[in-house]
Amino acid sequence: MQPLRGLWDTCRVTNRDRNAAQPYRASSTRGSAGIGRTLTPAIALAALILAPPLASSAILRVPEDHATVRSAVGAAGHRDTILIAPGVHRGGVFVDRKSLTLASRFLGTGDTALVSRTVLRGAAADMCAGLPGCAGGAVLEFGAAAHGSAVIGLTVTDGEDGIRSQAMVDITSCHIVGNGDGVDFVSGSGGTFQNSLFARNRDDGIDLNGRIQARIIGNDIRENRQDGVEYRLHAYRGPTQTIEFIGNRIVGNKSDGIQLIDYPDVSSRIIRIEGNHFSANGDAAVGCLPDGRTIEDFGGAAVAERVLLIGNTFTGERHGLVGGANVVALNNIFTGIRVSALRRVGGNSVASSNLFWKNGTDADECAFEPSGVLRADPRLDGSGRPAADSPAIDAGVARFVSKGDTLLNLPPTGYVGRAPDMGAVEAGRPGRPTAPAGRSN
Repeated sequence: MQPLRGLWDTCRVTNRDRNAAQPYRASSTRGSAGIGRTLTPAIALAALILAPPLASSAILRVPEDHATVRSAVGAAGHRDTILIAPGVHRGGVFVDRKSLTLASRFLGTGDTALVSRTVLRGAAADMCAGLPGCAGGAVLEFGAAAHGSAVIGLTVTDGEDGIRSQAMVDITSCHIVGNGDGVDFVSGSGGTFQNSLFARNRDDGIDLNGRIQARIIGNDIRENRQDGVEYRLHAYRGPTQTIEFIGNRIVGNKSDGIQLIDYPDVSSRIIRIEGNHFSANGDAAVGCLPDGRTIEDFGGAAVAERVLLIGNTFTGERHGLVGGANVVALNNIFTGIRVSALRRVGGNSVASSNLFWKNGTDADECAFEPSGVLRADPRLDGSGRPAADSPAIDAGVARFVSKGDTLLNLPPTGYVGRAPDMGAVEAGRPGRPTAPAGRSN
């Protein structure tokens, strides 16, 4: 074993509880324009390599030191790193009672080609071996005492679930493809999922359930056979949790791009959907369903949890947003929506400063009339980026107050020009900062 140079925990983005009484403030940079305070893989790698070694941490190499990933995990100590060589390796690995980083050599080199070349495949029938808390069937599974673990630069495929977790586990620069659910995180778990590809999974790309602390940032979530993201809002009381979907490309999923599944109670959550590009999802870009149901029927559940829909681009969808009783929809672009951009959005919801263009209906059975509407061709290219003369540029609002509640308050450093742009891209800034590493088609 070699001493580990650096500590991933020193550069991992962590989640913070937020106080519901505080006014919402959007990130200083958003979506395709950049993500405030989020470390890019290059910065994280530099921090890992340059930090001083820790005597208590080690690198266990597969296959040089241990023949299999599973044997390396068994031999590893708390905070060790399992460094996996290119090749196809057997999955069915259970991690618990310690924090581990499982990574390809991308971790030390930044070479994105290593992501698709370093594969964990399938799940061993004997992976649990009687271990408590292990459900089996996943390529990688993390027990409830594996908080602080990370998966970096790996392709994970051909499992009932790709990655299943009961703990806080970060996923960075991975390809999670061809599983049942790409990832399946249950109550008490979460983490930052960043710069990764969740594609062609047989059910959902990302499946979140219950009391989750999660940040879904800068990913490609596409061509999954059900939802891109399915999030079940099971009962929860406690410090307000903010679940963030920021700067993702959510495209071509067979059902909803993001599906929010409601339950009878009102939970202590805020759902922030900001700077994402939604396109060509089969049912709705964002759908709200009632009573634990998951088959989209476009009825539009009156989800009471606050949903912040800020600065997104919706192109070529069947429906944009369906449902919600406490939605704040600001600075979005809805174009080419075949049926309805907003459907059955009601209750305390507000919509202002949005661009609508060539939609079947802009607002269908909504309890309000959208204000500050711009109806003009946004002139977007295939990636959702506006042309230099797009009317969406400088057309958004930096500050929005409704009924005495400040719902948006961007500082001048949060945008370029006189005002924020509508949609996911802030003109004058480079494209999405964290495109999935080594993305495969």
